[in-house]
Amino acid sequence: MKQLLQFRHNLLRVHSRSGYIVLLPEVPTANEALNKINITTAHDKLPQFNQLTTEKCVTLMGQRIIEYETQVLAVEDRIPLEQEMILAEEKSKAKAGLQVFSKIFDSIEQLNTQFDNTWALLRHLYFTSKNTMPPNIFFGIHNRAKQARCKKYNLKNVYNACKSMDATQLSEEQQRVLSKYMLESKLAGIELEGKRNNLNLNILYLLLQVITPLNTLILNLTEPQYGKPCLLTFKQVENLFFHFGSLLQRSLTATHYSDVSGVNNVEWDSVYIINYFLTHFLYEERVFAELNSHFATGEKLKMTDEQLKALRAHNAGIDVCSELFKANLDLQLHNGPKPHWSEISRELYPLHFGFPIDKYSNLPCRFVEVGSGDLAAGYYSFLWSKLVSADIFYAFKEDGEGRLEDESGRSDSGVSGGERTEPNVGSRLRDTFLTFGGSCHSSEVFRRFRGRDPCFKPFLDMFRLN
Repeated sequence: MKQLLQFRHNLLRVHSRSGYIVLLPEVPTANEALNKINITTAHDKLPQFNQLTTEKCVTLMGQRIIEYETQVLAVEDRIPLEQEMILAEEKSKAKAGLQVFSKIFDSIEQLNTQFDNTWALLRHLYFTSKNTMPPNIFFGIHNRAKQARCKKYNLKNVYNACKSMDATQLSEEQQRVLSKYMLESKLAGIELEGKRNNLNLNILYLLLQVITPLNTLILNLTEPQYGKPCLLTFKQVENLFFHFGSLLQRSLTATHYSDVSGVNNVEWDSVYIINYFLTHFLYEERVFAELNSHFATGEKLKMTDEQLKALRAHNAGIDVCSELFKANLDLQLHNGPKPHWSEISRELYPLHFGFPIDKYSNLPCRFVEVGSGDLAAGYYSFLWSKLVSADIFYAFKEDGEGRLEDESGRSDSGVSGGERTEPNVGSRLRDTFLTFGGSCHSSEVFRRFRGRDPCFKPFLDMFRLN
């Protein structure tokens, strides 16, 4: 019994550790093999994928991670001195703030570009070549890269310098970058202050150059068989158009900082606006005719504009009710302490549907967008993006006075159709939604495109819900 008590005492005892062994990966010097896969050296050429190996990719990413963390900390160390020198030389506080901003974020942006391009290369290989980038290797590197990428939000000197800046003297894009950096740093706990004595407590050892965006759209298609090519269904083509929207935003962005480029820093309820916008073109007779034909004879599917509109509106009412139900359920599940999810689901169901709920209904258990995705309490974003996209699409159908024209040329605010488009609508879309990225609030981006706030009427007209 005495030996048992001593053994138990040793297990529960918290041992103090005064020394550590830190193992670092071997990082070779830059050589010709690594330079060949360094996609930041030449923006007009694709990486030489045929020369990539698992070892080369792991070595390069390990080198990038260490370089990124080291150089980010170097920015942190030199900022106080540089800020002091700028304030001493520059009499204007506004100009001094701009110089400090450039010193910080131009340096970080240069580090981000090199790091993100290499990281994107590994993600591309993971999706396209499991032999070169096996999942068991990729996820270890991927998680380590995510940790390194967050290092810039834990820089106390940089954070204090940002707090001292006068945001009103910065450009709109710079204000958004500053706002994002301040928010992410606060969420990372940079302002948390604990008791100093906690440091001595033992712990339990339990175990600015222009960068061309590099984007990929990876398709998982069925291989051709029996002499027939790979064919896509209408829904698959619609899905392709949907994802091409994000590709456009990432490729046509014209921001100065990658943290607010493409869909980065875009509010969640606006991320999918351009995705849904592109899908609306599939229901235009001319576009539909260009995209379909029999693979052997070339014969076209003959569908009129009215038939395509009816296809889009088929069961639209029940689909909208379903989306409203999911969005409301999502909000209720995240709105403080609540009863069991089944009680919430059965309470909300009659408010959205005209028929009784199935006794085996278990929607929350398979609500992956909310349960395991990034849209907790944000599922409404899908429906809101679809509503806004309809308003944007109608801008391409309106005449110069904001009315919609039908096929005969008559103008009516409640009629969709027509082929006349205001000449500068496409340019406005490119210069707003496809250019700003997250450098401007999404509500302001829409106002600059349409000259007003979003309207729900185009959505109701498009899906014939009125």
